[in-house]
Amino acid sequence: MELWEVALSGAALLVGLKSLRVWLDNRALNAELQRRETNVATVYLNGIGIGSLPISQHRAMLAEARRDPRLYLHQAGNLLYMAGILIGKGIGNVPKLWAMVLVACLIFAPTEMADLVQLSQTQLPQLSGEQVVTGLQSLLSTSLIISYLVLMLEFVMFPQATRYGYRDVFNDAVSFALRKEFEAPAHGEVEVRYWEAAAQDAQA
Repeated sequence: MELWEVALSGAALLVGLKSLRVWLDNRALNAELQRRETNVATVYLNGIGIGSLPISQHRAMLAEARRDPRLYLHQAGNLLYMAGILIGKGIGNVPKLWAMVLVACLIFAPTEMADLVQLSQTQLPQLSGEQVVTGLQSLLSTSLIISYLVLMLEFVMFPQATRYGYRDVFNDAVSFALRKEFEAPAHGEVEVRYWEAAAQDAQA
């Protein structure tokens, strides 16, 4: 597999994981709404309550946002932007990975490291330039795969995808409408909570 294929595949997998998580969260939210009798949602701006509205109205606003084809283009652009950040993050982690392995080998296996250096001094001059480049490509591909596996683990354990540039443009559109409706400041994070006990945000 070529290096660019490894990078693109890793980023696509992480973006797919985020999309799957959003879908699963929506299913869980719908199931919880059916179980509870709550019908009023509270709107917060930067953690401060600014008003309330019927849950059905909020869901209708989300449905209306999803009918806007322009938002789908914006969401696709945001996912591409997120994929670019993930590709850069995966590549940027490779030198850190190499440095960690080098330090670990020098500390915990100095004898084996010395043997490896001696072996490379005797073997590398016998290799052609093409063989050296092929070996480096294999090493880099393996490092990228490990880097994306670490990113995937981080993605699962800490699923706040906004750290990677993700924005839910449908939810942002509804948040903008809610700011206008409640005459709230234009800046800040809007969250809509369907119930206080769970402190769970309504997701688009």
